[in-house]
Amino acid sequence: MPVRNFIRRMSLTHRLLALTLAACLPGLVAVGYGAVDLRNTRYAEVRAEAVRNAHFLVAEIDQVFEGIAGALHAVSQAEAIRQGDSQACADYVSRVRPRLEQLTSILVLNLDGSVRCYSEGGASPANLKDRDYFQQAIATRKFAVGTYTASRVSGRNIVPVALPVLDRDAVTYVIAAGINVEWLGAQLRERGIARGTTVTVADRNGIIVSREPFPERFIGTRFRDEFMPLILGPSGSLDVRGRDGIDRILGYIPAQMTPFGLYVSTAIARAEAFGPIDRAVRNGIALFALGS
Repeated sequence: MPVRNFIRRMSLTHRLLALTLAACLPGLVAVGYGAVDLRNTRYAEVRAEAVRNAHFLVAEIDQVFEGIAGALHAVSQAEAIRQGDSQACADYVSRVRPRLEQLTSILVLNLDGSVRCYSEGGASPANLKDRDYFQQAIATRKFAVGTYTASRVSGRNIVPVALPVLDRDAVTYVIAAGINVEWLGAQLRERGIARGTTVTVADRNGIIVSREPFPERFIGTRFRDEFMPLILGPSGSLDVRGRDGIDRILGYIPAQMTPFGLYVSTAIARAEAFGPIDRAVRNGIALFALGS
């Protein structure tokens, strides 16, 4: 038999080495199987964690928008605004706006979309009747969040919001404002972002309005085409490679599923998620080899 003849020609040392390797093989297979099983378990945990983090972030951002809505409601109740005098209205919002660092401007809009007054001056020739957030605020009679845009009044890039002011269930005028995207990013940073994790907030058009870290690289840019279905699809998780070339596990909540109408996602770097497991597997294999 060829195999038997080969074994007979082997030296005693080689036979002992072969016997040792054969004896170690089941243990090596067990180590490999354990490593694969551990990685699969960790992968499922990280995907669930990414989605959980996204839902938590949605709750945090919702509190931010509730605070903004509350501030606009307080402004809307001022006598200087309710009496309808444009100059008194402009004087009031000009004094109030600097105290609200989350806002770049405050506008009081008539129902035809014309600007009664705004915080950077008196009346304005701009008309915002065609803006989606203005129409939504009037139609739903609720606080509305728009899409990332260049303001027709201030010229700054903002996330616009609008609050309808009701009198006996009828909308009488609308308080609108622009959210300071730098301030929004600071709020996300203050809430803490784990190492290797990214946070992204985008509008319904896929324009990024907040991103941590490195907001300066991403704010105002649009999602790549392959990621656009995430904006309107169901929530979930998937593996992605970012623009920086880093592989991550993404958990996301589409725009229509958040109270404020913006897409939210968190992504965990695979290197951070699997780093401890990979090191443990390498150490285990090294110890196994040394023991063998």
